[in-house]
Amino acid sequence: MIWVCGVCRAEAPERLVWCPFCTREGSYGPRVMRTAYVGAVRTVSTRALYGATARSEVPAAWRPLLGAAAGSYVVLVHGVPGSGKSTLALRAAHEVYESAVYWSVEEGDGPALVARLRRLELQSDAVHVVVGGNLPDVHHVVEELRAGALFVDSVSAAAVTGQDVSGLSRALAVPVWALAQATKGGDSYRGPANLAHLADVVIRAVAYEGMTWKAVVEKSRFGPTGEVALG
Repeated sequence: MIWVCGVCRAEAPERLVWCPFCTREGSYGPRVMRTAYVGAVRTVSTRALYGATARSEVPAAWRPLLGAAAGSYVVLVHGVPGSGKSTLALRAAHEVYESAVYWSVEEGDGPALVARLRRLELQSDAVHVVVGGNLPDVHHVVEELRAGALFVDSVSAAAVTGQDVSGLSRALAVPVWALAQATKGGDSYRGPANLAHLADVVIRAVAYEGMTWKAVVEKSRFGPTGEVALG
């Protein structure tokens, strides 16, 4: 992993307490990959800050899932492997918010993620993939980039609690999406047991076929629940 000073952008092979160039203390965070680089698997430093917040209202195509969500909130997406959780999250990062940070804990920035971006034709200078690091590191990256939303894929791999997720949303004042694998029976998820209680929206992924994503909104503070299809 490469670490980057958030002040002068100097890079180092390890996390430094002091930056030897600008002398700022505690300024190093993990290097970020921009999704614009889908033509090759590589990690690059972010060269600009994209000052943005969440859009004032949810785009019409996403209202069946998110209703009239606004401000900071927590979305839990769970489902069996292959049901399209990461696909949905990546689409939301590009289509719902002006900018976003995607903490790719399970897949990193490897071939699986790159193939998904190519298949969906998703790329943006305002959506950033973070590889490695821990909760404070990701908090730092979201603040540094002034991102409008945070996606955690997945909560079990990141070893975060329900309080961590809801606390991040409140502290950063942005929506936080938490992705979780379903249990063997498919009726629950792997992760903090209280996350569903703390979440404002709970979505169970059912299937992703062609370019249609099917799910069940199990809980929503912003709109109706029930089966949803997103084209």
